[in-house]
Order: sequence, then structure tokens, then C-alpha cells
Amino acid sequence: MENDHSSDFRLDLLGPPLFRLGDKKLYLQDADKPFFLLFLLAGSKDPLYRDTVCDLLWPDLPKNRARANLSTSLYNLSKRLGLPNFLGATRTTLYWNLPSSSVDIRQVLFPTPPDVCAEFHPPRRCTACRREALSRLNLLSRPFLESVRIPDRSPLSQWANGIRQSLAEAKATLERDLTSGIPPVQGADLDTGRAIELRPLTAFVLRLTLPSPLSDEELLDRTEQIRLSAEEILLSRGGFIVPSSPEMVVAYFGYPRCREEEVRIAADCAKKIGELLFPRSSLSLSIGLNAGLAPCDAGPNLPDPFGRLSKLARTTSEKAPSFSIVATESTALLLRNYFHLTSLAPMDPSVFLVQGVLSAPDRLSTAVDGIFGREDEISRLSQSWEESCRGERRTVWIEGEAGIGKSALIEAFVKAVETSGRPHNIRKYYCLPEHQGTPWSPIIRSIRNQTGLETLHLPSSERIYRLERYLLERERSVDRDLPLLRHLLGEPGELPEPFSRLSPERLRETLETFLLGIISHLSRSAPLLLVLEDVHWADQATLALLKKSFERMGRISMTMILSCRERRSLENLDLPRPDTLISLGRLDRQSGRHLVSRTAGRDFSPTDLRRILDMGEGIPLYLRELALLAKDETIPLPPSLNTLFTSRTDTLPLHLRQILPPAAALGIVFRESALRPLVPTPATLDRDLEELCRTGLLDQKAIDPPTFSFHHALLREAILATLSAPARRSLHHRIADSLSLQIQETPPEDLAFHLEKAGRLKEAIPAYRLAASRAAEKGAASDAFLHLNTALSLVKSDPTIFPGETELAILLEAGPLAVSLQGHGSEAVEAIYNRASDLAEVLPENSRPFPLRFGLWTSAFTRVGPTAARPLGEDLRLCAREIENSEFCLRAEYALGGTLFWTGSLSLSKKHLLEALKYGEEAESLREKACVIEAFAEDPEMGSRAYLSWLQGITDDPEEGLREARRAIERAESIGHPNSLGYALSFDCYLKMLLKDPAGAEEVARRARELAEQYGYLQWDIVGQVAMAYAEGEKKNLAASRAAVGAIGGVLPGLAPLFTLIEAMTALRANEPEAARDSALRGLGESRMTGARVFEPELFRIAGEGLLSSGGSPVEAAEFFRQGLESAIASGATFFAARSRKSLAQTNPEAVKIYQECLGKLASGRDRV
Repeated sequence: MENDHSSDFRLDLLGPPLFRLGDKKLYLQDADKPFFLLFLLAGSKDPLYRDTVCDLLWPDLPKNRARANLSTSLYNLSKRLGLPNFLGATRTTLYWNLPSSSVDIRQVLFPTPPDVCAEFHPPRRCTACRREALSRLNLLSRPFLESVRIPDRSPLSQWANGIRQSLAEAKATLERDLTSGIPPVQGADLDTGRAIELRPLTAFVLRLTLPSPLSDEELLDRTEQIRLSAEEILLSRGGFIVPSSPEMVVAYFGYPRCREEEVRIAADCAKKIGELLFPRSSLSLSIGLNAGLAPCDAGPNLPDPFGRLSKLARTTSEKAPSFSIVATESTALLLRNYFHLTSLAPMDPSVFLVQGVLSAPDRLSTAVDGIFGREDEISRLSQSWEESCRGERRTVWIEGEAGIGKSALIEAFVKAVETSGRPHNIRKYYCLPEHQGTPWSPIIRSIRNQTGLETLHLPSSERIYRLERYLLERERSVDRDLPLLRHLLGEPGELPEPFSRLSPERLRETLETFLLGIISHLSRSAPLLLVLEDVHWADQATLALLKKSFERMGRISMTMILSCRERRSLENLDLPRPDTLISLGRLDRQSGRHLVSRTAGRDFSPTDLRRILDMGEGIPLYLRELALLAKDETIPLPPSLNTLFTSRTDTLPLHLRQILPPAAALGIVFRESALRPLVPTPATLDRDLEELCRTGLLDQKAIDPPTFSFHHALLREAILATLSAPARRSLHHRIADSLSLQIQETPPEDLAFHLEKAGRLKEAIPAYRLAASRAAEKGAASDAFLHLNTALSLVKSDPTIFPGETELAILLEAGPLAVSLQGHGSEAVEAIYNRASDLAEVLPENSRPFPLRFGLWTSAFTRVGPTAARPLGEDLRLCAREIENSEFCLRAEYALGGTLFWTGSLSLSKKHLLEALKYGEEAESLREKACVIEAFAEDPEMGSRAYLSWLQGITDDPEEGLREARRAIERAESIGHPNSLGYALSFDCYLKMLLKDPAGAEEVARRARELAEQYGYLQWDIVGQVAMAYAEGEKKNLAASRAAVGAIGGVLPGLAPLFTLIEAMTALRANEPEAARDSALRGLGESRMTGARVFEPELFRIAGEGLLSSGGSPVEAAEFFRQGLESAIASGATFFAARSRKSLAQTNPEAVKIYQECLGKLASGRDRV
């Protein structure tokens, strides 16, 4: 790759490390030494001496070996990245050779001034420098090398800690620079005891024009019926009626409780009253509407005590023609998206007639009251929905930083669809950070809210009734689906048959099918709008279901909207690609002015408005909060955004301020019932929460049971930041105690989180393990692994209080999950079982359980090679026989048989594999086998058949080998275990490649990769990539093959010769003989190093073919063929022997005669070696 492609290069080291080059992406969490070399160079400003690098990466090796490793790593890194010029090198030093802008950590540690500035200026004086500083501060919100495992107390660990310290200092400096030079805020004690507030109201005035003269009796008689009819409608729509003279009816909307569309509701109410009264009234009637801000005194129940809004509404109604509805100019602006409006110009251009309701299409595209500067985004969303209404499927991604208005945009669009009058089905879900480890948490929370299960102390019969009603409303079978729904929601009780006999993976598939049915209900008759907000907080099970929903609901007209803070998060999750990508930017100054003025309800001086706009930086949330704070001119603006949200809460009365900290500790979303035990005034909590909703700090999410959320996650974070560590621990302690009393209704991960934050680690660890078990039961391996990792981190935080048995038990639970998710030979699996082994060494005798021994064999076999694993396999066999456990014997024979296969001891391998199948016949039930599968990551009966398929393929009968591979796949399918299915598919695929069937291999590889994508199995995805590159067989695929083989080195390094063989075969198919020879020679070196020698015959043969095809010496090629033939004869690999014999006969026919007798015996089945 040439230098000019380096502009497409990007390396992210803040957060999970990611390498990008054009469309190519490489995730670096499981970093090996070459990638750590990349990290070292990227994080260093000055050149690094080669000896320094060697000391960091290979501190225990002699200098000459360390330097050799460095040279090899540099070469491998260049090849794996496809970017040869990323570093500069001299004889003694190495240095970074690409622009600092290509690496996030260099942007932070070694910044350059903005293009418009020759040097850095104080951020408060230079907009460009402030923007650049904020960009760096945003990068620093992510931890350095997140999720990367670095050995403790190693030189690399010291280097990483040094970088983290530098980043912390840089962050502190940026925060200081961004807030310096601004005077501190002066606090204001507004808790005066009066309940006076400024709030948006809509005044409604019905005016009656009475003939004169009339007596009092006649006046009352003529107006009584009109007043009663009008007041009945006003009260039914939430109007607050105030006393007035007989010729008027006065009401306010927005008091005592504010709703988001009070102006529209008031106008609708006026239309209804007009339709009822105008045609039959003998009196002249007119209605005036006026919306604006007015002081309200809740003590004596007085909205607009000075009558300013109602006076203008009355004056406006006096200008109206008889039997009409009119609105002031400011009110008309709020109604323009809902009604036809006509100005009374030239008589009075400031008064508008309110006429017919707008049609549905117009309302859909414009009903975005309160959304400023987003007209283009609304239009693009509407276009996608219109296409779905015509039968299409569309995916929309919405990205933008925190506070930029993603949720507000979605909410406005959803409301527009709801009020459009057209058929629709809406499914709206949102993800929360505290539920990232709960499978399908957005959907589960939605169902629990819809059914009201969050209500405390509901009798069991009532809970079941509500769930039955929920299913019947969705046309589901109660008998069939009620047990599934109760299990999904964590309701008490055991799963009945047949569900109780399902394996975790088969149960997960059943639950996913059920949830897809719930989501798609009624979507055959109307298009579906499916929304998932804050995907960056989604759990793995929800993400998998999201992909399935798009695949399985292929005939459903649908628009899927996904929102996230960074597009990279959506790209990394491999979700459906967007038809429309909406990147929300910051508001321009004009839109910002409209938002501030509208929110504050008052005018600002140019200086104050400029300061608000500067501080808000175009972010709608900040601008809105600043405007709300600035409603009261006596309250100074905060000195920085860091204190903005705290300033908002400081203006509240004491009894409201006391509610916010426990609410924030509960989470972004919380139930009133959970908050009640934590507040000092529980008796008034319902009213207090309503008042907090009116301030805009909270939103009500559900009525039954009452559920609330913070208006934005940043509000909650700001409140938590004001609490001291002891105060936070105390809150979480009380929450944990409260949740413990509701244990049947509380997800274990929620209880575990609060126990952890309360410092009650001994109680938190069992809760996290229970959460992992529940997730695993549903087939959510990623979420289960996350919970166990959290439990392990707690154990390690204070080893003195936790016995070694606890950590050992957690490690043995996490091991099989790591095998499934990250690969048998990954560093994560090795670290888990090595740590477990170290713990077992210091524990009492007989504490090295069979699962630990099997895990150690797995790691050694796939990471180091079969030579190192063979003694462990033999130890497994002895251990299983001592225990006299048929399941363990099955596993041990399978392990030893597989090990012997790779060493080339094929006859002995076959003996152990057949013995394994005999033990499999002794298994008592499918349920017992499911338990073994959970403990060891793949099914041993399937694995034994998979190895037998290869054995038969290369020794006896290739066709029988393919049939045995089919039986292995059927076994995996019958037990419903995806990881075992991926295992069986890979064996079938690679056997077809060895038999030179690229089309068949490609078909199986595609299925394996789909499975890997669905369940997050990294190993089977990379294995499938290697096979796909071979199957396509073109020159352009050779680079892809090399990249995939390089990636498999991090997952199955001990079995590398097989994948290098496929790389060589791919090179031959691509007509690159020299590359094929080089790959084969590399594979031979790997086979000698690892002991995986079963494929040596083919490696020798391809080395000779490559040499011969590239014009090399026939004598040298014949020597390769001879060695391949001898190796095949020694192992009994008839199929490989026949191939080598054919190649040797073409170059040296006489040499073949020497082996004729051996080949005859081999073919006849005698003299097996």
C-alpha cells in the first residue's frame, strides 16, 4: 500500500482499541506483542530506542532473541495492517511516521493549534481553540486501552499507567483552561416557602355578546346553559376554570399540571365548544386564545393572578367576528402546525382566525413544536416513513453527541406519526446503562410497564391475569406462551415441560421467536415504526434480536430507527446498514436564539443572549437548561457547563432537592414505589414528582405503575457528581435493602449493582453470579460473561476477604463462556485457566476439578499445540476413570483423540474417538448432556464425530468422511447448541477444502459466519473468512486470506499449520505459486513448533508445486514431494499419500517405485502406523 492511502488510516486507543484503513477494520482488544508495539509507537512523541522496546515487550528474553522478535513483529505488523509506512526506522530507533491526527491519543497528548491559529490561545478568548479543546476533552471521556488485558506488574503495565497519568493531567488542564477566567456563581436561596413559579399557560375566554337592556334574572337565564355546556367540555379536557363575570367563561390550560401540547388541546377544546354551541345559540359568541408565560401561586390556587393572559385573550375575542375562534399572534405561531390560520389584516394583523384542522400529511412533516433547526432531519425521517407506508423497509441511523437532541427529534417524529391519522404500529424501546447486562432489557421493561407488573405487592393471581390479558390482546396462545412470558420477565416459578427440557440455546431461540411475534403484532395490516434509542447501552441479546427482526420480518413494511452517540458504535455492532444516516450537528446561532427565547419566555439583552449561546455551544440540552435557569433574571448564569445542571437544582425548594439524589442513585429510569422508602417526605412524593416534571428535570414514563426518568442522562450524572462518596454508598445501601424486600420482582443484576456501589461485595458477588446464571439460561452468553467478569473484578479488589474457592468457582463458570465468545486459544481463555490453576495449587487436595483440567488442556492444545497438550489429555483420561463419571470419560476420550489426530497418530486417535462415542451411548438423558455442554463449551459427541470425519476423509473414504461430518452437524442441531454447531460446520467446511470442493466449502462457510454473527462467536467468524477467501480463489482474495490467517493466530495459534495450509492452497488457486511455496514453508515451521504435524504431507506437496510452477528446480520439488509422501505413509493418511505420489511421479517416476510396497499395504488397510 502506498503512502497516499495513509490518509484513510485511523487508530483509536481511547476506548476499545480499533484500527481502521478505508473499509478495513481490526479490533485490537485481544492484543498480542505486535499490536502492543503499535501502541508503544503511537503513544510516543520521541523516537524509541530498539533496546527500550525490547525491554518493554520481552523483558525476560536475551537481547539477541528479543531483537529477533522485534524484527519479526515489525514485519508481521506491517503485513497484518496492510500499511508498511506507518513507522520510521533507523538502525537504533523506531518512531511514528504518520500524522498525529490519525491517532486519538496523539491528538490529546501532542496537540497542534487549529488551522486558523498560529498558536494556542486561552479557550475563553478564541472560539477555534475552545472548540479544539472541547474536542480533546470529549476524547478523554474514554479510558485508555479499554478491555485490553495487560499483565500486572510488567514493564508494559508500568508504561500504560504512565500514559494514563499523562492523560489524567491533560484532562485536568483542559478542564481548568475551559473554566478559568469566569467569575464564580453566587448562590441564591430561593426556598422562601412560597410556591410561586413562572410557567407556560394558555388562557381561554368565551365571550357572550348580550342584547341590552336585560334584567339580572334574564341575563342569568340566557347564559346559564351556555356556561354549563362550555365548562363541562373544558373540565373534560383538563381546563382550569376561574371565576368570571356572567358574560364570560375563563379557563387556563397548563395549570395545575402542564402537558406538552396545552396550546393545541386548548384550541381543540375551543373547536369542540364552537361546534356544539355556535349553531344553536341565540347570543353572539366568540372565543379568544392567548398563550404565554405567567406567574402562578399554587398556595391559593391562582394561575395568572394579575389576569394578564386572560385580559389579552378577552381583548382579542372582542375583535373577532361573531361565532369564531381567534388567537393572538404568539399563540398562532404555536398552532400553525395543527390548524389553518387566517390573519384579520388589515383590520388587525396581530389576530388570527383558527379554522380547520390541517390534513395528516401536512401535520406529519411539520408537527415538531419545540424542535428548532431540525427541519431537514424531520423531512428525511418523514420520507423514510412514507416509503414504508408504500410497502418498503427502511433503516435510519441517528448519531450525535450527548445532549444534541436525538431523543427530542425521535419523540417529535413519533408524535407526528401518532397524530397523522394514518394506520401505524409503533414499538419504541430505549436502552439504559444500568441494564447493559440484562438480556432483552428494553423489551422486558416495556412489557413490565405495559402490564403494570412494577406495582408492588400485586397478588400472584393478579399478576397472572395481567399477563394473560397482555397475551390475548396480542392474539397469542395463553396456554403456550404464558410460561415463556413469565420466565422472560423473571416471575417466580419453574418452567414447565417441554420448555424445561430445552437447552439454553434452544430456549433462547424460542424466546426470540416469541419476542419477534410480540414486536411484529398487527404489522401485517399497518407499517411498523421500530425505534431503539441509545444503542450504545444495548445488551447483546437485544442487538442479536434487532438483527433477526430485520431478517425474519422480511415482508413487513417497516422503518427501523436506531440512535447512538457515535456512528462507530453502530458500525462496530454490525447492525442493518442505514438507508438514511442522520448526523445531528450543533444548532446554528439563529436556531439557538429561537430555542432560548422560546424556552425562557422573555427577551434578553444582546450581551446576555450572546453569553448563553456561547456557553451552550449549540447543544440543545445546554441551551434549554441555560434558558430555564435564566427565566428568573435574579439568578446569575453558571460559570461553566460543569455547574449548569447543579445550578438548575439549586433553585428548587429543599423538599424537591432532597428527592433528586436518591432518584439519581436508582438510575435514569425509576419507579415511584422504589423511590418512596428513600425520601424524607414519602406522603407527598406523588405531588413532588409532578412538580419536578413541571420543572423539566423529570419526565413521566408510565402512569401504572408511576414510572419516571431524568430528562437527560447528563442531568442525573451532574446530581450524582455533587454527592460525596460516603453519601453515595449510603444511598445504594438503602436501595439494596429496599430491593432485597422485593427479591421476586427485582432482576438480580439490579440488586448486585446497588450492593456493589454500597460496598457490600460479599453480597454483590452471589447476585452477579445469579444474574450470569439467568442470562446463560436464556442463551445470552455475552451478558452472562459480563456479569461474571464484574464478579471477578470485585473478588480481586480485596483478595483478603474472599476465599480462593470463590474466585476459582467464578473462573470455572467464566471459562466456557470465554471459549464460546473469544475462541478456544484466545489469551482470555489462557488467562482464566492459568489463574484457576494457580488458585487450585494453594487450595486443599482434590481441588483441581475435572472442568479445570479440561480447560487447561483446551488452552494448551489450541494456544501452544498438541505436543504440549498430549500429557494433559492423558491426565484427563486418568482423572475421569478415577472419578468413574461416564460424561467425564466421554470428554476425556474426545480430548485425547483430537490431540492425537493433530500429532499424526491417526490409528490411535481413531481408537479414542470411537471409545468416546461408546461413552456417549451411556449418557442417561439429554438433560445431563446439556449440563456437560454448559460446563465445557462444546458437545464432545459432536466433536468426536467431527474428528472422525477428518480421519475417514484422509485415511479411508472421503465420501464417508463427508457423511460423518453431516452426522456431527445433525448432532449439534439436535441438541440446539450454536457453539457446537459452529464447531461441526468448520470441520465440514475444511474437509471440503481439503477435498478441493470450493463451492461446497463456501456454502458451509457462509452458514458458519451467519451463526457467528448471531451469537458473537469470534472464532467461527474468522474460520469462515479463511474458507471464503479460498472458495473465491482470485488473486485479490489472497490479501484477505492472509489477514484472516493472521487474525486466527490470536484465537487458535496452536493449530496454525492448518490455516497456513489453506492460505497456501488459496495462493495456488489464485495462480501465485511463489506465495504458495512461502506459505507452505511457513506452515512446515509452525507444524514443527506446535507438533500439529498431521497436515505436513500437504504442506510439503504444495511447497513443491509452488516451486515447480514458479520455475524452480524439479529436483528440489521432487524432494518436497518425497518428504510429503513419507510423512503421509508414516501417519497412514492414504488420501494425502496418493496426492504426493502423483506429484512425485511427474517429477521422478523412479522414486515412486521405492514406496510401492508401502503404498500397497497402506491402501489395503494393513500395517497401520
